[in-house]
Amino acid sequence: MKLFVLEWNRSARGEDGAAAPTLFAASGALIAHDGPLHVVGDIQLHAREELRRRLASAGVSADAGTGDGSLILAAWRAWGPTCVDRIIGDFAFALWDDGRREVFCARDQLGVRPLYYADVRGAFVCSNAIAAIRQHAQVSSQVHTPAIVSFLECGWNTDLGTTTFSDIRRLPPGHTMNVRTDAAPAPHRYWQFPVPEPLVYSSDTDYIEHYRQVLSDAGRDRTGDGPVGLMLSGGLDSTSLAATLRRTAPAQLVTAYTTDVGAIVPNDDVRLARLVASRLGMPHDVSADIPQALEHLTDSTFHPPEP
Repeated sequence: MKLFVLEWNRSARGEDGAAAPTLFAASGALIAHDGPLHVVGDIQLHAREELRRRLASAGVSADAGTGDGSLILAAWRAWGPTCVDRIIGDFAFALWDDGRREVFCARDQLGVRPLYYADVRGAFVCSNAIAAIRQHAQVSSQVHTPAIVSFLECGWNTDLGTTTFSDIRRLPPGHTMNVRTDAAPAPHRYWQFPVPEPLVYSSDTDYIEHYRQVLSDAGRDRTGDGPVGLMLSGGLDSTSLAATLRRTAPAQLVTAYTTDVGAIVPNDDVRLARLVASRLGMPHDVSADIPQALEHLTDSTFHPPEP
């Protein structure tokens, strides 16, 4: 799991006012610094070229090799808290602005990456892992009863801003939060799921072409220019993605991967995946090592930290 933590003793004082927080990143989480700006998080940006063009228009340069963390800092320099309106991707991050003496937290629009926080007795700590926050000396293990009741009644916690622990809260999807010394953290919604007007075309071909364009744009935004790996089952979804990537970037190296679990669950995936890879001229790797394929099930990433 890509783990990150930001810890800030809001009551501690430094030479310039509130003391700066401590940032920690491990197991692939990102940490970046640029002068007075520091960011830590689990970040995977999409549409990077579009973001770089927007930054250039705003007078902030970012070359093609700029990492995702540094792009977040560049976006903050250009637009401040509204930078999230121009960022596309999966992300949860905490940014410290030494000039403003404040922490800015943000979570992606659909909440793909989690972000939890606690603000107790002068201490603010945030992370993408509840277990990390629970290690803080000021955070209690007291259970949040309404969350437990919601889980028992509905099968999940319907309050997206709380967790099963009273001291630990969750930043909902599509929200940001400013943390200062003089005010309690207050989440702010920056994005709401759009409900566009229904599309009405004159022919089925128009619908197909529009969908093909949307799928092509989505694939292009997420793959960049380097080698790409694709999990291929031979079903409709993965086959559509494979064909789209081959059509939109014919020169790009796209390797398909299939895990053969037929010994556990009989299926036709390997045969179909081989047909698809052969038809598309795509390198194809088939793994039949079932124990190795199941090793990831012990990864804490696949085990939710609460019901």
